[in-house]
Amino acid sequence: MQCQELNPPVPCKVHLPSLLAAVVAVLLAIVALVFAPPAVAADHSARLAKLSDDYFELRLSLFSLSATEDVGDPRFDGVLEIEISPDHRARQSAAFNGILKQLGTMPVAALTPADRLTYQVLKYDVSMRLEALKHPRHLLPVHQLEMAPVKLAGWAGGQSVQPFKTVQNYENYLKRLERLPLWNSQAIGNMREGMRTGVVQSRSLVERALEQLKTLAESGVEDSAYFSPIKRLPADFSPEDKARLAAAYREVLSERVLPSTKRLYAFVRDEYLPNARSGAGLGSVPGGDAWYRFNVRESTTTDLTAEQIHANGLKEVARIHREMETIKAKVGFDGPLFDFLKAMDKRADRLPFKTDDEVLAQFRAIDARVEPALSRLFGRAPMAKMEIRPVDPLIRDSAS
Repeated sequence: MQCQELNPPVPCKVHLPSLLAAVVAVLLAIVALVFAPPAVAADHSARLAKLSDDYFELRLSLFSLSATEDVGDPRFDGVLEIEISPDHRARQSAAFNGILKQLGTMPVAALTPADRLTYQVLKYDVSMRLEALKHPRHLLPVHQLEMAPVKLAGWAGGQSVQPFKTVQNYENYLKRLERLPLWNSQAIGNMREGMRTGVVQSRSLVERALEQLKTLAESGVEDSAYFSPIKRLPADFSPEDKARLAAAYREVLSERVLPSTKRLYAFVRDEYLPNARSGAGLGSVPGGDAWYRFNVRESTTTDLTAEQIHANGLKEVARIHREMETIKAKVGFDGPLFDFLKAMDKRADRLPFKTDDEVLAQFRAIDARVEPALSRLFGRAPMAKMEIRPVDPLIRDSAS
């Protein structure tokens, strides 16, 4: 058969047998992917499941504090990874790139819908972690949000995620304390590099962090937060274990932890604070605009710009204000909305709690009602139980 196109006419030949053969070949290839034999589909599913498990284990091993805090996995209770070190960041990069490379060989079209979702979530998480390594978070190690020295001090109280019930529990925490000076030294090195490159923390945040570091640095061994577990040694510990643990804690604190904490505090106070930036946003940091855009995507899991999110926020605030104005009119308040809100804060019936314990009791009562119903919504529960407790005294004054 001959055909021709208009302007100019060009003759062409179409061989139907060849064309049909090509179409059939393509269709067969698609069918082979979509309707893979059960054994093949099961193999892909098993491979993806193993890769997902490997990635989960990899994250636990890389981020040991998170393994304790977020997962409650006791295998890592004695590990303190120096996550802000160049070596650790290189390990992260190699590990995440390795996972991404394996994902690249996965036949996505042959996966079941459920496995395809797993694939997409896994790829997204790995990709975001790799992208995060492009930004110098490690050069801002000191801040008011539970940096490693403060986090470990808070956990020492026994009311948090670090367990203190067995001799092994006490030895695990001691192992973390033994590595804390490495974190402190790395933090100083990172901040020096940040000062050299212009990546420094906001002054207001440094001042808040200083309050926390001062408390830790100026404590003696016996009154240090890190020593508090020894003051609560379980009665069923043998006299020998009690004496050994107390001596070990005293030695590590007096010889290593407290001296390194003093050096960190002195550096932040005398060298870093004077060089801290006055601005609060990342815009004043080299590369800060791109870093901020990444933070927006990481926090929202959307591709919305900061401006779009801000505009949405303004619309929502306006909507809430309209509802507040309606309530203000209903109760007969005559005056600006701001004055109405201030007046509400002073009403005795709006202030039912007199103590911290009353607030905690109310939250725990809510949890007691909610917790039994969670199994109807979720097939699996976290290993670590949710805890309701007040903010640790060490960070209470500087918390938001």
